Amino acid sequence: PEILAQDTALYLTIAARLVVPPVLPFNFVPAAGDFVTLLGELHEAAGGVLALDDLVARATRLQGLAARLEGVRAAAAASVPARPRGKTAARIARLNRGLMRLSRILNPVLYTVEGPYHHDPALQVPLLPGLQRVRALARLDPASDAYGFLRTRLVRERNRVADALQAAIEHVEELLATVG
Repeated sequence: PEILAQDTALYLTIAARLVVPPVLPFNFVPAAGDFVTLLGELHEAAGGVLALDDLVARATRLQGLAARLEGVRAAAAASVPARPRGKTAARIARLNRGLMRLSRILNPVLYTVEGPYHHDPALQVPLLPGLQRVRALARLDPASDAYGFLRTRLVRERNRVADALQAAIEHVEELLATVG
């Protein structure tokens, strides 16, 4: 049984090294580009009833930082040995933790309506689903209750996106300072 356990551990280690790269393959440049594109479209669709231009500026800043981060990530992935040790292992661990944290900052606003404490419906939703109703706001009568309620919800969602983008920018800047 001991030899079988050792062999199993050895084969598991070999298989893990083949399928799990030392550096996570997370590239945030496309996600940042999605933010820039979608926020620009939604800003235009809002027709001035809800300003999103500052979010476009933040998303553009994030896109530049994401490109720098991807350069660091790709270089690390290309040069890291299969079993990093010492300072290299610590740097890779910091980079991987940073990439995971960044995904946890951006994904909720990009893919969910309700946020981290509620379940979204099991339906296909567009990117930035919480802001998509800005298109309807531009068509409502500003004096109506429907307009007021929807605008309030959209302002809250706008703030959620703004907070996520700012947190992502600050996180990437810190990550680049420590691993870049």
